[in-house]
Amino acid sequence: MKYLSIDVGTKNLAIVSYDTEFQDITTNLHNIDQYTTHATINDLVHVLQQYEEPDVVLLEQQTPKNTKCFGLMYAIATYYHGTTVKIINPREKFKKLNISYSTKNKAHKKLSVQVATYFMKKLFDQDLPPEITKCDDIAYAYLQLHTFMDGETEVPESRCSVE
Repeated sequence: MKYLSIDVGTKNLAIVSYDTEFQDITTNLHNIDQYTTHATINDLVHVLQQYEEPDVVLLEQQTPKNTKCFGLMYAIATYYHGTTVKIINPREKFKKLNISYSTKNKAHKKLSVQVATYFMKKLFDQDLPPEITKCDDIAYAYLQLHTFMDGETEVPESRCSVE
């Protein structure tokens, strides 16, 4: 199975791609912020074309008050119209990990990065990309993927020698 987990944003569109067959995971951050909605959507399409066709797309649910990201969420869902698309409430990924949810709390963002880094190292022997300084968006996309998948069949055993 191939998964794309997406944390929607224009300046920080975070995408985590995971292939269960090869246990291959990649993390990327894209800036698609443009002057017009049309140009932003065009950039979004170019970004999505860089990825192999997934079996499942996980999208972070957006609030209608944030019209730009709300529109992007539906643009992505439309782009993947023939694919299973799951729109996930951001609270869900933290609820499953027993982490209290707050979108404004810097400590919460830092904790999310720490938890995502821990699981990526434990399960994939991989860290967040060093060139990315805004790690919370990547962390959210990873945690969304991590909590969505069935832990027994989809998430691999740790490849690290030290637990």
